[in-house]
Amino acid sequence: MLSVFWTFKKSFPAGLQRYDLRLGMTVLEIIIIVAIITLITGLGVTSFVKTMDSYSLSGDVQLIEEGITFARTKTLARENAQKYSIRLNSESLTMYEGGVWNPSASTNVTIPLSGRNLISTASTTGGNTIIFDIFTGTSSSSGTIKVTSKRTGEVRNIELLSTGIPRRT
Repeated sequence: MLSVFWTFKKSFPAGLQRYDLRLGMTVLEIIIIVAIITLITGLGVTSFVKTMDSYSLSGDVQLIEEGITFARTKTLARENAQKYSIRLNSESLTMYEGGVWNPSASTNVTIPLSGRNLISTASTTGGNTIIFDIFTGTSSSSGTIKVTSKRTGEVRNIELLSTGIPRRT
């Protein structure tokens, strides 16, 4: 058998045998150890990727909630004497002034999602547009916004209340 070894020889007085102590590992043992380490590493990486996808999804849901809340707050503050609106796209949301969507307006603020997730459906009464009332902050839309992980298919929902306040469900 092929072996990596270390030889320890000790001389004894006359009449006693000389012993060889061979310590080492066979190639088969090394292959088994490498296979076990590879398996454990693979399981760890898989778990890490799933955790990162989950955190990314939570982050994007929070980003959407904060964007909606920010537009509502700016509307109630009557900043620039305007109401603010949100337009939802599959991989971003855009905050714009007024109630009419103009994709080329210089005041539009687009907030991209992480790239790992997308807004799969916006089942709101206003479709993919949320317009806030300048006096009450209520939204023109209510319903559910679904955010889906591209990799795992996991879905998180945001319920948009008629008051204009987003809530995770």
